[in-house]
Amino acid sequence: MLKLARLSFRQLSIGVFIVIALLLGATSLHALHTLDRFAALSRAAAERAVVLTANASRLDERGIAMQRAARQFMVLDDPAFRDRYADAMRDATRALDVLEQGIPATQSVIARQWRQSAKNALAVLQQPGPAD
Repeated sequence: MLKLARLSFRQLSIGVFIVIALLLGATSLHALHTLDRFAALSRAAAERAVVLTANASRLDERGIAMQRAARQFMVLDDPAFRDRYADAMRDATRALDVLEQGIPATQSVIARQWRQSAKNALAVLQQPGPAD
């Protein structure tokens, strides 16, 4: 306690200033680290959103391709359209798998129903027609 009483006001002020500067520096470094981590998380979330959006678009496109191929097969009775349907269904199923993995809240009931409907439609397309 005697040593503290021997320090001048100027020395105490400099000491307090250095302590405050160190605390502010440490706080700034912590804030910089936090912002860097937040930026990394934000980049990862943006990349994930791009992947999910691309797969949602792919699922939509493949669904339209499946409908088109099924209609063309029903009208023209050309097996190439049934094959196109099957290819589009495989592509759409892969996109749906990515969406289910990427979005935990994806309702698996709806995905299961979509898969079952696609399989049912393929089964109908594979049945022999009246001309066969």
